[in-house]
Amino acid sequence: MKNLRKVFIYLIITYILLVVLATVFQEKFIFRNTQIDPTYRYQFKEDFEELWFTPEPAVKLNALYFKTDSLKRKGLVLYFHGNADDLRRWGKL
Repeated sequence: MKNLRKVFIYLIITYILLVVLATVFQEKFIFRNTQIDPTYRYQFKEDFEELWFTPEPAVKLNALYFKTDSLKRKGLVLYFHGNADDLRRWGKL
């Protein structure tokens, strides 16, 4: 019975430690910051234009605008890739 109690206590302590570590490092788990050199040139099969937006003085947002034949155009798709990777990978999709 004592061994079972010790195991239970160790499991609770381990769980608490994991929760504390996950809380402390949650931003690193969630937001995987990748930076692309500003001189990087994308290469895709489709015709595209690279855009830069500056919503605040110290913030720069990078976007890719994939162009289509104007006769076939039926709308616009605005796609946010989220926190995983960057436009080098998501631009292909």
